[in-house]
Amino acid sequence: MGASQPSEGVSASSEEARMGWVRGEVVGRGGFGTVHLAMVQGDLRRKTRSEVMAVKSSPLAKSASLDRLSGCPEIVACYGDDVTIEPDGRLLYNLLLEYVSGGSLFGLCCGKPMAEPDVRRYTGCILRGLRYIHAAGYVHCDIKPENILVTGDGQAKIADFGLAKRVGVRLGCGNVSLRGTRLYMAPESVSIGEYEPPVDVWAIGCVVSEMATGIPAWLYGQEDEDTALSRCMPDIPDELSEEGRDFLRRCFIRDTRQRWTVDMLLAHPFVTAAAEEKNRGSQGPTSLCSSSTQLCDILRRVHIHL
Repeated sequence: MGASQPSEGVSASSEEARMGWVRGEVVGRGGFGTVHLAMVQGDLRRKTRSEVMAVKSSPLAKSASLDRLSGCPEIVACYGDDVTIEPDGRLLYNLLLEYVSGGSLFGLCCGKPMAEPDVRRYTGCILRGLRYIHAAGYVHCDIKPENILVTGDGQAKIADFGLAKRVGVRLGCGNVSLRGTRLYMAPESVSIGEYEPPVDVWAIGCVVSEMATGIPAWLYGQEDEDTALSRCMPDIPDELSEEGRDFLRRCFIRDTRQRWTVDMLLAHPFVTAAAEEKNRGSQGPTSLCSSSTQLCDILRRVHIHL
């Protein structure tokens, strides 16, 4: 490979290096941009305290303000932003984000049920991140396994705020497009377009069910989805303990006034048991690599693009 060629035809590496980072391989794509690994250089390294980070690049700065909602260990940190120029002259907006090495929950639980101690631990992380988001006056609106990233030591962080909104701000009236991912939407979102903090709680229930079973909480065909999502209740999986099933019942309450809040769920025995296991010295999932091995592999993956 060319030693000085940038990947994916974006801005020249000399410009990136001037700003303290050099783009590496693509590690993710989505509707809101492309994510690359990047080597951190110069003064920026003191800020990130890491040799690598993730750079989320998009023609639009759609989620900049919320991706900056850092300061919580359970939210992917944002180190800043900048703008680079593609070879065709277009501006590319770059968010400089913490690189989370363990992939997403989707990769861990897709078709593979998790052990309940892991489900409990990840659930606690997600709830603590959402408590911070809700306290800041926002609703995430797209909690799903793909947007939960996992660290090398088995903790979870919330990512991708592209669909987040302010609490209490109406999105409009009439035929408004659904916001979020169907299989994780609360009934009130599907039926009346409501997106307030309880929708994130319903989505947590869907994620917990999927972690426990390896399959989505909903398995309806496209023609049945709207009816099912707005009128029916997901099944409570037998794979969970009674504490886990009770936790899901608190998430899957149709009446938003009765649905438990994030703070209430954090006090649920299903979650508090994870803290007790941690105090007893329980380790993260053995399937995740050691941090030193991960770092060596990450640096190699960045360098091959330089």
